[in-house]
Amino acid sequence: MSPRQPRDKRRSSAQVRLGDRDAALLRALNRFRIARTSDLAEFAFAGVRPDTAARRLRRLFDGGWVDVRAGDRAEQNLYQIGPNGKRWLISQGEVSGRSPRGGIAHHLAIVRAWLDLAVVTHELPGVALNLFRPDWEIRERVAAGHETVVPDGLAMLQVGSAADALILRTAVEVDLGTEPLSVLRRKLCGYTAAEGAGGVFGWKNLGIATYLPGVSVRRRDSIERLLGQAWPGWYLVWSERAELRESVYQLVDGLFASPHELPLPQGDRDRRNSLESRRLASQ
Repeated sequence: MSPRQPRDKRRSSAQVRLGDRDAALLRALNRFRIARTSDLAEFAFAGVRPDTAARRLRRLFDGGWVDVRAGDRAEQNLYQIGPNGKRWLISQGEVSGRSPRGGIAHHLAIVRAWLDLAVVTHELPGVALNLFRPDWEIRERVAAGHETVVPDGLAMLQVGSAADALILRTAVEVDLGTEPLSVLRRKLCGYTAAEGAGGVFGWKNLGIATYLPGVSVRRRDSIERLLGQAWPGWYLVWSERAELRESVYQLVDGLFASPHELPLPQGDRDRRNSLESRRLASQ
């Protein structure tokens, strides 16, 4: 039996012909900057056997399209764009993004929050994620010294068809339970100040979606209490994707059912009924 190939050592003989899925994966990884095996598998290989996805990622690594950081055997690989991937992006008129600053755990949690929002809005009929801008992309587009408050992400959700859509602009925050609550409190104060001075990078009437992977019940209770006290707008909190799905459904349902709104047009009633049917079917 031949020895097992180290996860972070390339086989020099690999030749790779890029397919459409590979191209989509490279573009996504360029925006993620760093992502785990499970993130890329979910994005590009939905419905594909895990070993098939792993072989293709290995092939892309051997061909120099992606780079790999390998920890111990219990940890997932971390992927970045490789040298051939960077050259391909340039040939497509795209810029290869820089590695993010700050802690890798926080960065990967933002990627996971991004994927959670993308998957949930895809699953709910009549809801779409029109835009997600992570903090590293925001910082690259803002002149140094001109930052007000920089969210971990900015998301734009569309409810309904393009002709009569309701747009929900959302600041996304990630909390791993490693920072004092005063950090989130200062951010909330920054959001409140920005609302009265043109918005957060021009976005007003924000909601706040807070992702809490693996935090204690006590920490979560404190964050929800802080949001209720310090933020006048709508917000939601989630730790698991199923919880986010239910929260987005309830948010949309609550907006449609607002008592000060006019009666719903037939299209909105149908959309609300469709959301309810899909939610019940998934339980």
